[in-house]
Amino acid sequence: MEGFDYPILEAKAEGLPTIISDIPVHRELHGDTSLYFELSNAPRSFGYALERLAGDLVLWNYLGLQGFRLANSFSISVQQQQIQDLLNCIQS
Repeated sequence: MEGFDYPILEAKAEGLPTIISDIPVHRELHGDTSLYFELSNAPRSFGYALERLAGDLVLWNYLGLQGFRLANSFSISVQQQQIQDLLNCIQS
């Protein structure tokens, strides 16, 4: 029920670690580049993830770097080519 995650990718492009809701689209797109919190227990689950991130500099740096790499894999030229490929399939 969420969009393409531009705000999350913007944070990742700055090298910031992210904590996001544990929904299928997030798992598919972000993989191991974010921490996740359960929606069914959002306040407690988010708080736990935040505490974990704040207390673990290695995790902070890992997620920051992995997220940065993920965000940078979505270049404008790659997105343009993917759209063009999709349009070519539709026209065929």
